Amino acid sequence: MIRNDQVVPAMVLYGLGFMAMFALLGVLYATAWRRCRRAGAAARAADALEGIGHCAIHVLVALISIAVVLIGGGRAALASGLCYTLNAPLHVILRKIARQRR
Repeated sequence: MIRNDQVVPAMVLYGLGFMAMFALLGVLYATAWRRCRRAGAAARAADALEGIGHCAIHVLVALISIAVVLIGGGRAALASGLCYTLNAPLHVILRKIARQRR
């Protein structure tokens, strides 16, 4: 069972892990994007660029979640966790923008 004094560090640790995972995936997408641009594969480069955007959204949401729990403390832990629900609408918006540009 997690104690009240462990909530803030747990949320920060979760956020850092979430952020690190998607930052690394974003770096992989960036490598793919560069290679596709060099090879002249415009459609694949666009897909890789969209992947970078999706990873950036995950990193941004994790940063927001970490900021909420660090500023609000243990009482803001629920709000910090609920920040991750921002992912869905932000991804839908990015997807619509990416599809319009093609």
